[in-house]
Amino acid sequence: KPSDEERIIEQALSPLRVSLHAFDAQVRRRIIGKHAEYGLEALKRLLAAGIEFHAQIVLMPHENDGEVLRETLAWAYTQPGIVDVCIVPLGFTKHQRQFSESFNEPEAARAVLELIAPFQQRALSERGTPWVFAADEFYANAYQDDLLEHLPDAQFYGDFAMFEDGVGIIRSFVDDWKSAEEAGLVAELARVCRKQDQRIYMLLGRATQHFFTSLVERSELAGWLVPLYADNAFFGGNVDVTGLLCGCDVVDAIRANEACDARALYALMRVMFNDNGVTLDDMNAQQIKTAAGCALAVVSCQATEFLPELKACLLDGRACI
Repeated sequence: KPSDEERIIEQALSPLRVSLHAFDAQVRRRIIGKHAEYGLEALKRLLAAGIEFHAQIVLMPHENDGEVLRETLAWAYTQPGIVDVCIVPLGFTKHQRQFSESFNEPEAARAVLELIAPFQQRALSERGTPWVFAADEFYANAYQDDLLEHLPDAQFYGDFAMFEDGVGIIRSFVDDWKSAEEAGLVAELARVCRKQDQRIYMLLGRATQHFFTSLVERSELAGWLVPLYADNAFFGGNVDVTGLLCGCDVVDAIRANEACDARALYALMRVMFNDNGVTLDDMNAQQIKTAAGCALAVVSCQATEFLPELKACLLDGRACI
């Protein structure tokens, strides 16, 4: 509304976050609806008034990718007030019929990375920042088991300003794991596992499999800290991140674990639970433990924190659920 624009300009509410999606008018109407043109015109007025923006593009196959994306980025780059652009892939569940694909195939994901590369190179040369960032899913899907060899370094992500959009999370985790190794935390947990002859299964969404498996297998914890990847049957679609796993998915994965190691400890990450301690299907850790019939721990998402937590659980069962 005009009054909202006036307030933003008067109070200098900047920078703001905006969903850009596309510059092409027809594509915008198809994606956003009849008010799409007004939104872009409002953005232009606010940019002209000196308001800065972090822009996000939700990329949809055959809609706003390819040449449409190239045009969108070309326009956005001419706007000094668009500080940076984040591109995230379309996410969808099984509970709808409109979408059935995203950028999960390597060729599709790699095409996006190749398209934005010239913009990144130009921005690095002219502005000292890549400016346009692809969410981690594009790298994971494009390179799969070779992900660690193609993942941008921490310097590429600057201050990780788009972390909450899924940009740089994998790099942050990988570097934290390396810090844990350098601090001796990996070796110490491996020593305790060997001494007690006890294996740990880490429950994770499949989005992590292209980097977590490699990190563990290259470390002293190989064979002792075992990734157990759970499919998200509750939401389906292409939902595969750990934070959206439901209790029922975890229980099914544990029950289906062919190892059937009665002495094993199963670890869940706290990101699966909300502030009330329940998953998206309203199960708490104790209910998951009872349904799965196993020893259970809930730990941090960072290796420098969850490795000591797992060690404490092995040495003192009272630290577990």
